[in-house]
Amino acid sequence: MGMPIVNGYTIFLIRYKNMKKVLISMMNNEFYIAFEGFMKSLLITNPWFLDEQIPMIIIDLNIKTLTKEKMLQLYPYIEFRHPVDKNYLNINMSKTPEVLKCTYKKLEVFSYYDFDRVVFIDLDTTIVGDIRGLFEVTTPFAACYGYNLQADKLRHDINSGVFVRITHSCTARFFKS
Repeated sequence: MGMPIVNGYTIFLIRYKNMKKVLISMMNNEFYIAFEGFMKSLLITNPWFLDEQIPMIIIDLNIKTLTKEKMLQLYPYIEFRHPVDKNYLNINMSKTPEVLKCTYKKLEVFSYYDFDRVVFIDLDTTIVGDIRGLFEVTTPFAACYGYNLQADKLRHDINSGVFVRITHSCTARFFKS
């Protein structure tokens, strides 16, 4: 039986505790070096990730074909998805710094209902330990607090660089609304 193909790339759906899981991140073409560092740190500290062929989605902010090919050489289980730009037309970004405007597109993960467990990690993250626990979170949504480096304390907001979304039938309606 063959694997499904989407946008020319093979998609591997692996079940973990009867739930489809995926790792998601987001990048543009200029962020390849961060992707390379991220993937190397992930695979060195989490060899099970490759062994289990965990699918990865990259929210594609105009990545060139050559860059995609290099990425697939590092990790062959990647699907590239473009954000639905019309979903962000009504967001007032007038006070948002230009460099942060694409951050809103992380919200795409809440529309990926083909996966039950979604772990989002920014590519400028260096993985230094086992991340399996992120795929075992049981609450519908989990995130890290922001951190104030100068004050050396946690803030009272969410660091959007690492979060987990789990969709059960009862929470799917909440995330869709």
